[in-house]
Amino acid sequence: LVVTGLEKDRSVARQRTDDAVTSGKAAEVFDRMVHGLGGPTDFVATYEEHLPQAKFKVPVFAASTGYLVETNAFRIGNAIIELGGGRRKLGDELDLSVGLSDVAAVGEYVDNERPLAVIHASSEDSAERAAIMIRDACDTSDSSPEERPVIYETIKAE
Repeated sequence: LVVTGLEKDRSVARQRTDDAVTSGKAAEVFDRMVHGLGGPTDFVATYEEHLPQAKFKVPVFAASTGYLVETNAFRIGNAIIELGGGRRKLGDELDLSVGLSDVAAVGEYVDNERPLAVIHASSEDSAERAAIMIRDACDTSDSSPEERPVIYETIKAE
């Protein structure tokens, strides 16, 4: 909103965007856009009926219980590529049913009930390979990490 000139004050812009999301207005606008592109009118509420579903859904648990203190996004991205959700080379076809859901955030306690993520895979083998990669990408600790801001830095155009 600030970049487009619709708002000059960042805190007002942040409040407006938060209001759009929490009020449901953003979802309504998204549904209208999806419908305008030929999709259903209630996509947000019924997306699972319209998107491809993976054959296997497997929770991946941390190697050791504790607070999730660090994740390596590059390694997690490679796990998604391993599942078929990304390209290794130009021309590779994507499997739109695979990926991750219910991903734990840094600071969450992960144990044998709360997984690091749920893997959506087309085969058990690819799910197992991705699970190893995700475990290797995540570090846990007995103590909770210091809280970090969601946005580390804002770069302003001069």
